[in-house]
Amino acid sequence: MGFKPHVVGHKECPELLKEGETHWFLMKDDMVLDVTADQFKGRIPYVLGKPNGMMNHPEGGSKRAQVLIKKVKC
Repeated sequence: MGFKPHVVGHKECPELLKEGETHWFLMKDDMVLDVTADQFKGRIPYVLGKPNGMMNHPEGGSKRAQVLIKKVKC
């Protein structure tokens, strides 16, 4: 569908993330897909997110990525 993984870290979002933490989401143009956003009490600065490839081992992504993909498809 053209969405690409993006990430924000503590540096971009210190009020929501602890040192060393990151938050991943998918983005396509100005559209954001973030199925875990409700875990935060504040707004995530998606515009500060940086595109970042995800590990692809085995094909189809990690086990955790495959679980997330199944949840999104339902």
